[in-house]
Amino acid sequence: GSDPDSSSPLYENPLPVIVTTTVKGAIFSEGKMMGGVSEKKVNISKSTGKSVSYNIPFSDRYRAFGEKTLVNGIEGGGAFDDGHWQGFEGTDMDVIIDLGTAMPVTVISTRFLAATGSWIFLPQWVEFSLSEDGNTFSAPQKVETAIAPEDQGKEAIVYFVSFPEAQARYVRVLARGQGICPQWHPGAGGKAWLFCDEVTVD
Repeated sequence: GSDPDSSSPLYENPLPVIVTTTVKGAIFSEGKMMGGVSEKKVNISKSTGKSVSYNIPFSDRYRAFGEKTLVNGIEGGGAFDDGHWQGFEGTDMDVIIDLGTAMPVTVISTRFLAATGSWIFLPQWVEFSLSEDGNTFSAPQKVETAIAPEDQGKEAIVYFVSFPEAQARYVRVLARGQGICPQWHPGAGGKAWLFCDEVTVD
């Protein structure tokens, strides 16, 4: 949409978002914009707002929005501490999303951050699996990380798989973390971080 101006509606109550939307806002004083326009894209998918179970807890240090972080439709920015990235220290990420009812699932995607200077590495691999009852899951589809740890810069990478004609209520995402920082890293032997911002289901 267009940028806000002094005649735009005032933000007075929470905005309901039901489709993928870019929300823009600005501060005005006496009709003059103070600063620039802020914007945030909200991605709506079948997983948005659904219940997430953590088989491995996230770190309280980088909890973001807690158990709603990975399904709130908001991607993290370039800074790992912007409040939208959820961190796992020295561990893997293993989550199960309950879609509420069985439904067609065709694509699952998730996004991880690399910022090795801050001890944040991409996962070694990510596995995706589906279930109708929450107990028995399909054989996982694995996506390997093609970028070696020493070649990872500061970037966000999307991992995704397709499930033709699949039906599921539960979606599991397991990401194998780096664990500890490699020998060549200044933090060699220290716990490496794994940062994720979103899991989308379509």
